[in-house]
Parts: sequence; structure tokens; C-alpha cells
Amino acid sequence: MKQVTALALTIALCFTLASCSRTESSPEETAQEIQTEFCSAQAITMSMALNADYGDRVYAYKLKYSGDMTSGSIEILEPASIAGLTVQVSPDGTSLIYEDVTLDTGAIAEDGLSPIDSIPLMLTAWREGYFSECLSETLWETETVSVTVNPSDTVSLKTWFDLKNGLPL
Repeated sequence: MKQVTALALTIALCFTLASCSRTESSPEETAQEIQTEFCSAQAITMSMALNADYGDRVYAYKLKYSGDMTSGSIEILEPASIAGLTVQVSPDGTSLIYEDVTLDTGAIAEDGLSPIDSIPLMLTAWREGYFSECLSETLWETETVSVTVNPSDTVSLKTWFDLKNGLPL
């Protein structure tokens, strides 16, 4: 089974996420509230661990994204062999920046999703995705709302948002 798993390690959003009465709202209302807050973000910085599982091989990455909800840059922190590579993200797509080195990990899904493409996809889904499922769940002893978005017929994105601060886990 081909899949990309991302675990947000740290996320700093340069706006205040209102945490008032999230526990009293329905999961759908809470998800909509969080989506509205993400759409108003002026700047986002996040680091994440990402695993790309191709079935016969697995690649582990640590990435750092800086930008806003539509454009920015992704710095590869790990693996050490490609650390320092930067990918520019824009609404037109992604481009690799680092002398003459090419990062080729192959497509992760039938529609060509690569590990690097997963971050812009995630931001687009958080910004404008239609929620196919919203649930109240406990993750690592943290009360969350889980939100599932299906950006295409072959890709499903599930994110757990901390009810206290609205940040993705």
C-alpha cells in the first residue's frame, strides 16, 4: 500500500487561534472554525516528520515549511544526504533549488503525489477542502477533532487538530 504519513512536530502560526468553547461545538462546527482561522494566517512555519511508504521501500524525511497558505519554501532537514535542499512552493507547483542536484523519489499515488507535494496538498486541503468526515477523538491523550478531506479520488487526508489551540497534531 502506498502512503505518505506526516506528523507535525512543531507548528507556529502567526495569528491567534481562538480556543473558546471548542469543546461545546459539534466536530463539524469546530472544523469549520479551525479552517477559517487557518485561512486568515499571514505566516506559517512548521516542521514535520514524513514517511513515504512505497510498499517495497520506505523513505523518512524531516521537513520545515515557511510561508503562507498558498506559497512558501520547504527545507529538507533529513535525510542527511539531501539536507539543505529547498523546494519553492507556489500555486503553479513546486521547484527544487540546489545547484544541479535532483530529488527524485517517484510518485506516491496514481495522480503523482510525491512526499514534497504532500505539504502543499495538505495546506490546500486545510484552506479549501470539503470535509468528508469530522469526528471528536482522543489522540495521545489529547482531545481533538479529526478532519478528513479527499482532495482527489485517490488521495485522502486525515488531520487531527488539538481542541485547546486548534493546531494540527
